[in-house]
Amino acid sequence: MRWLTGGYGTVGAVGTRAALRIEPGNSASLRVAEKAGFALLREVVPATDTHPDGAPVTFRVFVRDL
Repeated sequence: MRWLTGGYGTVGAVGTRAALRIEPGNSASLRVAEKAGFALLREVVPATDTHPDGAPVTFRVFVRDL
């Protein structure tokens, strides 16, 4: 699970929502995200993230208003 934040560019700023990137196979983190009130936004396949064998990584992006 990776945290993403919404306050880019301003030191000390807090954005208006939090986001998580979770691999679909990480069922424990998916449950935690849902129980914590995060909603699934979309699935993404970033061009820069790959598994050690070179296969692309798929993430589910969850968001929650702060």
